[in-house]
Amino acid sequence: MIDTVLLKIPLGKFSVTRYDKFQPNARGLFSAPFLPFYGEPYIKCVQNPSKEDLLAGEYSPRLTIFKRVAKGSGFGINLHIELSLPKLLYGNNFDELEDKDFEEVIRVLKTKLFVMGVLVSKEDLRVASVYAVHYSKNIIFDDGTTATLPLSYLDKIKLNRHMDLNKTDFRNGGEAVRYFSKTHEFVAYDKIADLKKSEDRAMEKGDRECNLQMDIFDAIREEKPFEVLRLEFRLKNRKKMQSLFQSLGVKSDLSFTSLFSKTISQKLLLHYWNCIYDELRPVLLQEITPPEQFTLIAKQRKQWTGHHVLLLIAVCAMLRAEGHRKTRNRLKPRCSVRTLERVFKDIKGLEFKILNKAAPFEHITRSLQAFVSLKAKDFTFTDGL
Repeated sequence: MIDTVLLKIPLGKFSVTRYDKFQPNARGLFSAPFLPFYGEPYIKCVQNPSKEDLLAGEYSPRLTIFKRVAKGSGFGINLHIELSLPKLLYGNNFDELEDKDFEEVIRVLKTKLFVMGVLVSKEDLRVASVYAVHYSKNIIFDDGTTATLPLSYLDKIKLNRHMDLNKTDFRNGGEAVRYFSKTHEFVAYDKIADLKKSEDRAMEKGDRECNLQMDIFDAIREEKPFEVLRLEFRLKNRKKMQSLFQSLGVKSDLSFTSLFSKTISQKLLLHYWNCIYDELRPVLLQEITPPEQFTLIAKQRKQWTGHHVLLLIAVCAMLRAEGHRKTRNRLKPRCSVRTLERVFKDIKGLEFKILNKAAPFEHITRSLQAFVSLKAKDFTFTDGL
């Protein structure tokens, strides 16, 4: 479901009642003596949650008021509100929100802003423009499968051009992978292991020393095996939102109300996961021996010549040894791009589920297709959770 959002509210839709809660004092944005620009295109005043509040279990959004030189004449002033919505309601982001939670989110957020010295009406929060949004899903493994097992395969696949992502980042010894560009990214990581990392190494940033989510997982693990693979799709600007939504047939005016949607969250996460899963087929096929591969392929594709079957087996062996990118670069001088694409397509078209290598990946797919909102209370009866 929806996790983190960045809302932008223009002056006239908000007012400040406690200028001194911002650093520097926000009064200088609105009245003399004005805060100087020092030659910069904008100035800002920031209010972040205090460490004392976080240690007390009080979660609050991060607020920034920007004042920019407007085109033509004058200035533009906007309030940016950045927050994790599950943490706002539950104090953690393992518990997942549902569409019916929206009005409660609005109510709690309005109250939090009031305490922080900012007034925004409920209606202006509902229709606020969203400039960044993270959609997420926690995938539970309670059968002994580790969250890092699916991640261990991802370093051997290529970036699918349909994903429009051009960089890959592997972290923490295989506990996290990030496919990213300037405008969006797809992240998969071992959530429980990530909570133990320092902020500079973690995929989930901020407030590491105040994060109490480990208490939830430790309590559940006392009763049964419990691993959490977290998938996140992060959209970082509105232009990318518009182009992606158009390509996927998603209708939205990019307001908070329209983007607070299980349907949109599921569609985006499932789309990108399917792209990744499609590229995993050659990787999973390489896990069996060449004789097993020959039998499997010959049985499924009786129309293929022995030469073509052997070609696929050789490519699978190279993929196992070097991964997709190095294999492609090694073959390019002797094979056309068209031939390579046909070989990779033929490999991905094979049915490999009988090998049971696909079980964890099929579980992820089924979880995304069901898209049931998870709550910690559904996994434990431990007193005091």
